[in-house]
Amino acid sequence: MRSSTSPILLILAVSLLAVPPSSALDYPLSDTSVRSAYFLGQRYKASSAEFLGPYTKYLPAPKTGPYIENVQLLTPFAQLVREYSRRVEDYSAQQAQLDHHGREDNIIFTVKILLTPTYSRILSPSEMSASNASNSQNLRPSIFWKNFEFRAFDDESKREPLYVSGKGDISRGKYGNCLLIGATVNLEFPASDFSSQRATFEVTGPDGQTVHADFDLASLR
Repeated sequence: MRSSTSPILLILAVSLLAVPPSSALDYPLSDTSVRSAYFLGQRYKASSAEFLGPYTKYLPAPKTGPYIENVQLLTPFAQLVREYSRRVEDYSAQQAQLDHHGREDNIIFTVKILLTPTYSRILSPSEMSASNASNSQNLRPSIFWKNFEFRAFDDESKREPLYVSGKGDISRGKYGNCLLIGATVNLEFPASDFSSQRATFEVTGPDGQTVHADFDLASLR
């Protein structure tokens, strides 16, 4: 029996199959998306923490070693909401659109590392021996985060960052002295590197313990 399927419908079906699936991420950001980010930023003017809640994964504390407290994934849209929530001067949606033109759409992973009683600001004897440290106070340096390994995956494909930066986090002690309590590390990737529905971020500490955070990109704007 001869098929009644139209040649035009066949061509359309084949063309649809040939089109790769679109990214779950909202990029490049349109003027409409930039305006939406602007007004959300105004809404969360006091603090963007509530908006960024779904973008942050909190991890359980380990029994020993450093504590990877959380991993945050900031999409291009989320970055704008955070940026606009922090602006205190007069700033309009129209100006936001103009400023965004020509801007690269990247993803930023932010990792929060906390020191613990078993991985404290004071180096252990074994750490002192391994590093040949000459610091008479045996203090952990603020760049300790460089001893950690950070890996990002688009589904199962590993991605390489454009930029990596970090800083030691300081708290003021009882007597006014500054104490190292942890570190914050930022890794920036092209948004085009993430075309699947899932992103995974892994952190391996100096003690070999690895933690990971999974993100459903389809649920994040």
